[in-house]
Amino acid sequence: MPGVGYGNEYIDFRNGLGPVTLGYCVPEIDEAVKEQLEKGIVFGHPHPLEGEVAESLVEIIPCAERVRFLKTGGEAIAACIKIARNATGRNKILQCGYNDWLNCLSSEGYQPVGIASAQPDKGVPFALGALHRQLAWGKIEVWERAFSKEGKDIAAVVIASDYPRMEKGKEFLPAVRKLTEKYGSLMIMDEIVTGDSMEFKSLLKKADTLSLPVCIYCRLFDERIHPHFARVEPVDLSGLKNIIANFSHLPLIICNCNLADLSRIEQILKEYQNIYMEISHLESLGVVRKLIDNIGIERILFGTYAPYFYIESSFLKIKESRFSEDETEMVFSQNAERLIL
Repeated sequence: MPGVGYGNEYIDFRNGLGPVTLGYCVPEIDEAVKEQLEKGIVFGHPHPLEGEVAESLVEIIPCAERVRFLKTGGEAIAACIKIARNATGRNKILQCGYNDWLNCLSSEGYQPVGIASAQPDKGVPFALGALHRQLAWGKIEVWERAFSKEGKDIAAVVIASDYPRMEKGKEFLPAVRKLTEKYGSLMIMDEIVTGDSMEFKSLLKKADTLSLPVCIYCRLFDERIHPHFARVEPVDLSGLKNIIANFSHLPLIICNCNLADLSRIEQILKEYQNIYMEISHLESLGVVRKLIDNIGIERILFGTYAPYFYIESSFLKIKESRFSEDETEMVFSQNAERLIL
């Protein structure tokens, strides 16, 4: 992403929150966009191209019968809720996870940090809020109780999966589906990640085939800054040995590793040259310099931990380590460029 600001270039690891799967400035895509610009991109009515793409999606996606394009996820779910209420003649909606601004409609249950701290019930009539209820991911007994009590009034359930606890979906999602079928409610999936999920071993095979590095987050959890859906519980790093045994040439990037984690994998780091350490979560004076002495500066990557924490804290680790100009250049950019490019 050249030219974003301050004369720096940035890598958008979040891929535009999903749509930019092929990266930026792909010549074929840029040319197609330019060609469409000449034909127009904003119209008062749907463009014929929407119909053509919709037909293609129905052909490609086995379960798709109809396709409708909307501008945002929140708008799409709001439309689905309206359809569900009309189809069932009922009004109540059960929600799970992050549903964009629609989380404001329920004053109970899970709410993203930014929404929960902003008095989301303001502007929502009590009668409307009473029709929406938030329930927990993975706890099917809670859903069973809700349906047992109000099943005849529930128009639909809206579910966004809890990504850090995705494995619970194997049993939870089919169980919720059975409940909706039993009570004649509709099931609305508010996300597209689950359908593209794969087992960790399959992911490693894919990365190994494509010569891509794999990031392993030791944890991602801080009550002060992390929304619920972005948290990663502590990971058992003992499995590193199995990964190394099966994918000896696969580059691994260890992220958010603390001192306790570091002590557990210290010997592995010395033996396996394809493990890189991202230092944003390492605390304590001198720990970065000690790590460099053990594995070499060529395997140290500079991470900011942004947007979940202050970037200054990462810079302090570099400052207290008293890097030379050449070392700073390696940690700031050269090591990552060599690994990724």
